[in-house]
Amino acid sequence: MKTKDKFELYKPKKFLGQNFLVDDNIARKIVASLGIESTDSVIEIGPGRGALTKHIAGLTNNFTAVEFDKGVHANLQKEFGDGVNLVHSDFLKYDLSSHFSKNKYKAEDNRKHSLQYHKQDSVQIV
Repeated sequence: MKTKDKFELYKPKKFLGQNFLVDDNIARKIVASLGIESTDSVIEIGPGRGALTKHIAGLTNNFTAVEFDKGVHANLQKEFGDGVNLVHSDFLKYDLSSHFSKNKYKAEDNRKHSLQYHKQDSVQIV
């Protein structure tokens, strides 16, 4: 889908605090900086227009994108189909326990208008 078309489909909603990454070069650099391995579990919080999603999708078999906005989720589903595990949910209420084992993980959090990444050997969810 052309970037211009995405702007029409994915208009940011102020009340949700949405800001969308639009520079594909920056998206590529962000994903490259993560060093994602095929055994990693990756969860993208708020995939928006899918700028990072499209670069992460082929890197690991355990990738989930959690989107709260129903319209954005529907458009991402059309674009990525079965290629990405897209979940329509409020991330704060989403059960993460099924996604983590002894695998390493990386968390992308787009909710606070900045991206934060974390990698660790094990995860305990309390």
